[in-house]
Amino acid sequence: MSDPTELDYDTCLVECHASSESFSAFQQSGERIHLHNAIRHAQTALSKSSSEWPGGIKLSILLTLAGLFSDVYNQSFDPASLGKTIKYSQEAVDLTPVGDADRASWLSNLSAHLSIRYEREGKLEDLTQAIEYSQEAVDLTPADSPDRAKQLNNFSAHLNSRYKREGKLEDLTQAIEYSQGALDLTPADSPHRAIQLNNFSAHLSRRYEREGKPEDLTQAIEYSQEAVDLTPADSPDRANQLNSLSVHLSTRYEREGNLEDLTQAIEYSQEAVDLTPVGNPDRAGQLTNLSVRWSRRYEREGRLEDLKQAIDYSQEAVDLTPVGNPDRAARLNSLSIHLSRRYEREGKLEDLTQAIEYSQEAVDLTPADSSDRANQLNSLSVHLNRRYEKVGKLEDLTQAIEHSQEAVDLTPVGNPERAARLNSLSIHLSRRYERERKLEDLTQAIEYSQEAVNLTPIGNPNRAAELDNLSSHLCTRYEREGKLEDLTQVIENGRNALKCLNSPPSQRLHGCILAIYFLGPIAKVARSTRDVE
Repeated sequence: MSDPTELDYDTCLVECHASSESFSAFQQSGERIHLHNAIRHAQTALSKSSSEWPGGIKLSILLTLAGLFSDVYNQSFDPASLGKTIKYSQEAVDLTPVGDADRASWLSNLSAHLSIRYEREGKLEDLTQAIEYSQEAVDLTPADSPDRAKQLNNFSAHLNSRYKREGKLEDLTQAIEYSQGALDLTPADSPHRAIQLNNFSAHLSRRYEREGKPEDLTQAIEYSQEAVDLTPADSPDRANQLNSLSVHLSTRYEREGNLEDLTQAIEYSQEAVDLTPVGNPDRAGQLTNLSVRWSRRYEREGRLEDLKQAIDYSQEAVDLTPVGNPDRAARLNSLSIHLSRRYEREGKLEDLTQAIEYSQEAVDLTPADSSDRANQLNSLSVHLNRRYEKVGKLEDLTQAIEHSQEAVDLTPVGNPERAARLNSLSIHLSRRYERERKLEDLTQAIEYSQEAVNLTPIGNPNRAAELDNLSSHLCTRYEREGKLEDLTQVIENGRNALKCLNSPPSQRLHGCILAIYFLGPIAKVARSTRDVE
């Protein structure tokens, strides 16, 4: 009679071979039944395997299962499949001794899967673990290892994710340092250099958003352009590189108002879409980004056909994104913004109604602890405020304030989005003051608006708009209370807005005009004071 261990070993090898054959059939045909057969055979092989067997058979099976379930997730976005991917990846890491040369690679893979789940579900513990495992992978990878650049790049991406969530500048600073390290280790002729350049440009762009230093944006565009130039026309990575470059150019357009930047951004974004075939999971994201570019041109030139294209592309992106896909909420949010903009133009209430419905769905799809929830809530509050202005129902304004307040509460101090969300909240409270004349609403509006200004660095392009909004609230309080110090601050805000060289000229001038308007009353008070003396 045969030894049960020998029988298990033979069965394990047979099932491993069957799994491999099924996976090959899946690669050739694309039929999912073969992928599921490959998983079934691999799971049977795992049940028969032993970690005591030589040759790392059990470890190999665990890694195979992690890869197979990752393929299932990439096709279906089924969270259970992602959970299995993480489970088997974790078991593979646990089975690999600390001194093993491959441990760093398995840790890096596990951190990548945890990061994907974090992006989907927003659970901070997943991101924290991803950072810990990625840090260990970096520490285990020698300085002269060809894998070190990859480990540094992955670690920088995870730190960037935490920066987006918590707004801690040290995370962004470290992300830039590690990304720079990865780039320095990547030779000019390496096929990986374009990806490293693209990632580094993204970090620099984010620091520009935080600090408003034009040199960061200039460098981001230069590195991104180099990434595009290094990527062959038939490379599957080219669409992603073009999309990133279009984002940076669009950002520079928003700063400097140079139409050729926006035109180029649209061209690159359109090329990215054209390179991404129907059926490719990246197409919906490319369409969303292209829709934003067209929306920007509509804002500039006022052509309704540009806005229509933005809506059409955004609607297609939503239609391509199934329920359960973690990106659906963000794409619904973008579509709601475009529809709300068309409502502003044409005044059709059905556009605003749809915008609110899509925005509400985006909020409902976003977990309570997701870093994206604050953004979705803020958009919904803006749409509800618009409907309040149209219909006059107090419950719309009340909901707008509640959602806006929640968005602020979810945005920690240090997060670059906090100022914009405080600004929105101050506007909603000001609207309620106009309706109910409660001084506490106006007082809060001024406090939130002042905090938004304080959080917006001098070089940030949004600073003039924040100052302008604060001045508007102060003017309202002056009309109520007649305090000269409010007008004095309005004038000071106007001067400061004029100094915001990175802000759009229209926003700088509006604050200045408001200040000039109130110079008359102040001069009149000053003359009256001298007459009394």
